[in-house]
Amino acid sequence: MKIIANLTWAYTLLVLRVPLSLLFNMIVPLAFFMIYAVAMPHPGTSMADILIRLVALGALSNGLFGLSINIVVLRERDILRRYHLTPITTAHVVISRLLSNFMLFLVIIALEVGIAVTWCGLPVTASLAPAIVILCLGYFAVAGVGFIVASIVNTVGDCQIFNQILFFILMFLSGIAVPLEALPPAAQGLSAYMPPALSIVASSLVMKANIALSTVWPEILSLIVITLVMLTVSSLMFRWDKDSRVTWSDRGKACLVLIPMIAIGMWLNASGRFKDHIRPVTTVAPSASIHVPAASN
Repeated sequence: MKIIANLTWAYTLLVLRVPLSLLFNMIVPLAFFMIYAVAMPHPGTSMADILIRLVALGALSNGLFGLSINIVVLRERDILRRYHLTPITTAHVVISRLLSNFMLFLVIIALEVGIAVTWCGLPVTASLAPAIVILCLGYFAVAGVGFIVASIVNTVGDCQIFNQILFFILMFLSGIAVPLEALPPAAQGLSAYMPPALSIVASSLVMKANIALSTVWPEILSLIVITLVMLTVSSLMFRWDKDSRVTWSDRGKACLVLIPMIAIGMWLNASGRFKDHIRPVTTVAPSASIHVPAASN
């Protein structure tokens, strides 16, 4: 634990000193929030919806660009090779790196919630904390994807290409850029395979309808499984040396991580509960029951 604590602190200082990491970890999420939530009007959209989607966007930016690029930079500069000469293991690096970025993510959440409450009139209810817990689970799942990217690329340029492709796919199919209920049925079915969509759907139900976490257990279980699989595989594929190149065959083997994601998406679509949860939820009092209106044709 002492090694993890020391590495976490060192990585946190490193992120704050590297302009590219600081940009994607803190500045970009806060800039999006200030422009989209504070400066722009949103008739017909609740502040809870805006907050959830922008927090998910911050998780996407932090988990992909802020995490994976930093690991590749450390590997290219032979810093990881020096770590390998010490009693530091792969698990130490992965866990400490994850905790470091997660702490920065919590700072962003605190700032965004504070701005939403003081400037934008977001009501503080008992459901706010459970919704944040779900969004944190969504962050861990996205961070797992970021670790996988760092494991299958050889250079920072390759990492940026992979991240940009994943970023736009996840942003438009997860309900961040466009609300999930506004997407066609086929796209809603695809969103069941996207970790950010699971966190957005579950946290929206909890925060807007004041329902128990047990109601959205399929989404929560799915996020936990995705996180564990991603982190385990990325730890096994972790490379210390920049001269250890990844081939397309290795990348093909890494695609095995898609198997649980595909299985989870098929399960959520087959059960029908996920699409029911996507439907617009009306805000109710804490003592009221959840109301999910039928989707209009």
